[in-house]
Amino acid sequence: MAWRELFSVDDIKVDERKVVTIEDNDILIIRTGHNVFAVEARCPHLNLPLKRGRVSEDDVLTCPYHHSKFDLHTGEVRDWSTWPPGIGKAVGKLSKEKPLKIYPVKIEDNKLFIDL
Repeated sequence: MAWRELFSVDDIKVDERKVVTIEDNDILIIRTGHNVFAVEARCPHLNLPLKRGRVSEDDVLTCPYHHSKFDLHTGEVRDWSTWPPGIGKAVGKLSKEKPLKIYPVKIEDNKLFIDL
């Protein structure tokens, strides 16, 4: 494992998101009330940014553009391109359904680490 120190956990507030770039990988860091997640910063559907996506109580991230949904623990697709109504599923066929890349994180001594 190649653990990299990112920043102090105190540098990201609850419900805040930050995008960091490590080795040409744009990674979205999301802090919820009970966890910190690191995922690819762009939706695997059409490569649009996920930073403004909504996170549900059960840790599902919804893409703000076509409403694809991803489990933040596993990256598993929960729903694929449902927006806009009526044509969302057709828009979803522009790109094959793919999971969201997840990066393992750990907290030690109040510092956040990510494994590439």
